[in-house]
Amino acid sequence: MLRSSLYQGRLDFTPPIRLLLVTTTLVLIAFKYSSVNQFTIETLKGPDSSLSSGEASTYVMKMLEDYTNVVLWLFIPCMAFFSWLFNRKSGYNYAENLVLNTYYTVFVNIIFVMFMADRWLNESFLMAIYLIASTFHYMLCLRGLFQISWLKSLWQTILIFLITLFFYSIIITIVIGIVIAYSTNEGQISN
Repeated sequence: MLRSSLYQGRLDFTPPIRLLLVTTTLVLIAFKYSSVNQFTIETLKGPDSSLSSGEASTYVMKMLEDYTNVVLWLFIPCMAFFSWLFNRKSGYNYAENLVLNTYYTVFVNIIFVMFMADRWLNESFLMAIYLIASTFHYMLCLRGLFQISWLKSLWQTILIFLITLFFYSIIITIVIGIVIAYSTNEGQISN
């Protein structure tokens, strides 16, 4: 579908940004009506974490919940950069890698809706299915677009995910730090 969208007429398919908007809405609905958000927070806290105390952690969690769509969308250019970097000899430019990763995010958003079944299934089980399905789908995307072997698409998928998560974590940490510092300074000024 991606090859057809890029080279055989872009009007034959729904534009990826429109699909992204619709599926992000589905993710926000799934966040609201499932316990996945609480499961994620508890997983981040860990058994002996001090995240439960402090206004900063509450503020960060509230901010991440309120701006989930922005957090999701910032991941796309990061992944696109690394998929372009790994496959720059293929002839596809960064914009085409953005399209690839937008379609991938659309798929991930669609399968995220399964978390609404958390009332009947264990969240850890759903998370495992989600991670396996999203990893396999990204392998298919890389293999289909760049015409690479299964093994190469597997190691590229793993490396792209790990490198992107590392840099994305740094970026999000910096943004959260700036927001906390700004809100702390603003609170001191108003007092």
